[in-house]
Amino acid sequence: MVKSTYHDHVLTLKGSFVEDDSRDHRCEFCEEDRNPNDHAYYCEDCNGQVIAHVECVFEPFKSKDKILFCCGKSLT
Repeated sequence: MVKSTYHDHVLTLKGSFVEDDSRDHRCEFCEEDRNPNDHAYYCEDCNGQVIAHVECVFEPFKSKDKILFCCGKSLT
């Protein structure tokens, strides 16, 4: 588990994470597609609604316009 500056809750590493059958698997931090079979961090407190690439949890965002949410509330 890690704490990210981009999300209020602790994130848990999982070997793979498939949200549903929609085939729309995105990283909540960078908003890029992600492979559901790759390792990813997710938020148990947000019922898996926040899922991120491993590298995105530790890398600073390049976009200053990024708005992040936690439990339906803006973090910016």
